[in-house]
Amino acid sequence: MAMIDHSAKRSAILAQQDAEAKEAADAKQVVHVFLWTLFFFKIATLAVLFVWIDPREFWLLVGVSAWPWFVIPGIALAGPIGYQIRIRRVRRKRAALHRAEWAESDTV
Repeated sequence: MAMIDHSAKRSAILAQQDAEAKEAADAKQVVHVFLWTLFFFKIATLAVLFVWIDPREFWLLVGVSAWPWFVIPGIALAGPIGYQIRIRRVRRKRAALHRAEWAESDTV
């Protein structure tokens, strides 16, 4: 019987997995750089407008142009925040039930 060398196959698979992980990390870094660049330019634009235009016009312009910067993250964060609020409420209720179940009466 001939022996099959699986180590070459295994090392090729591991090399491919490493390459895929590196590619995924690079893609994530590109997205972060892009979003931070957008944020920086948005803040820089608001700073320039704050200096150049009347304060009433500035706040009107901010309200019209910057609402996605508040609404979209608010919607995106509503799920995790709601989950945390709910889980804390459930844990508090569970602890109260646990205390009530194991509480000893003072009238001995």
